[in-house]
Amino acid sequence: MVIKGALETGTTRYAMGLNELMRKCRLLSNSSKRSLIIQEYIPGQGYGFFALFNQQKLRAIFMHKRIREYPITGGASTSAESIYDPELKELSVKLLKSLNWHGVAMVEFRKDFRDNKYKLMEINPKFWGSLDLAITSQVDFPYLVCKMALEGDVKPVFNYKIGVKFTWPFPDDFQRFLAKPTSIGDFIKDLIDPRVQKNMTRRDLNPNLMQLLKSLAVAKRWATRRKKADGEGR
Repeated sequence: MVIKGALETGTTRYAMGLNELMRKCRLLSNSSKRSLIIQEYIPGQGYGFFALFNQQKLRAIFMHKRIREYPITGGASTSAESIYDPELKELSVKLLKSLNWHGVAMVEFRKDFRDNKYKLMEINPKFWGSLDLAITSQVDFPYLVCKMALEGDVKPVFNYKIGVKFTWPFPDDFQRFLAKPTSIGDFIKDLIDPRVQKNMTRRDLNPNLMQLLKSLAVAKRWATRRKKADGEGR
């Protein structure tokens, strides 16, 4: 089972049985006094459908699949690719229209390895962490939202580039590499591949330098935890 906060992002916990589930729910509830969501863990790959609605009328769409994510058991994208899947669109649009949706939305699914079916995880009524990929694929959601707010409506954007790959190297994909060292090949390959889009640019290096410093701090914490774990193992 997966345990996470109902009203905010945060650390996700996992439980393998009822006793562990109850213990972790008590700890999380007591420490943060927050409501919790408990879901079945779905072994599979993450997919997202992104949309802009204007009073229930669909105005823009985008879809992606996660290639890598952190935490490795399920989390935010560290590498993703733009796709188009009619089934994913049909499920998501039907769901959002039934809710009389207005504004942006991310409908998040996992495609279950066991039966190859989409399983709903959640709906986010806000911009998403992988927004860079949508914009790079020619669906500029922030621009469309502003234009819709100012002018009342926008022309539909239903076509976009498919097969665009985007990675977030530091600290996101770097953290995944630390959690799963065997992924170093994928990390380096995407980092040096000019065809893979990244949130890094020579025109504005300061944010990238800050990301590198943050990655060094992350590596230091990982080394400290590993050293502590080795010491306890002895």
